[in-house]
Amino acid sequence: MEAVPIATPSTFCPGNICAMPASAWYSLYHLLERNIPDTALSTRTSVFSSLGQPGITGKKRPCLIMRNDEGGCLVCVLCTFGGVDMQTLPKLMQDFLVPVFPTTRPDKTSLITTPPWESPGSKDQWIVAVPFPAALPTRLWTPVCKVELADIVDFSQTCQDLESRFRALGNAERHQLLDEVLVRKCSVVSLPQLR
Repeated sequence: MEAVPIATPSTFCPGNICAMPASAWYSLYHLLERNIPDTALSTRTSVFSSLGQPGITGKKRPCLIMRNDEGGCLVCVLCTFGGVDMQTLPKLMQDFLVPVFPTTRPDKTSLITTPPWESPGSKDQWIVAVPFPAALPTRLWTPVCKVELADIVDFSQTCQDLESRFRALGNAERHQLLDEVLVRKCSVVSLPQLR
């Protein structure tokens, strides 16, 4: 799949899937930034800075436009994680993954695209249910797919529910989930206690 140019930014509406540099891990950074208010969080999440800013650096990935306005848009990134078993990912990432049909997961409803999503190499396709701000895209993903507005509303509610569940965890649990991400994704050997 590759990106194709589109003539006008007004083409990018909620439900369109665009091509932009983005990272699933950057999504988690936004989740953590909104929900772990510790000042010491910055020492942990500074590791995420190497993951790049969406729309500026990184591999072009499909991103679902959740909202679009003059200054930018709110997107959720789609990813395959190179086809690895979802169970090998940090628990925090697993908790926020929603399958994109035809990928399925017994505990979550799949997001459906029109036409049905074609994942390269028959890998499982996921969307990270953490919307984050990004610059306006310049290209749609090909083959061109979209998500119906009613499904965007349902998926937005799923995003809110998952974030509320994360927010309801105690500080110790949230920090433990963050530590697992940093140790497994970023190869951080030891982390200071932030309890």
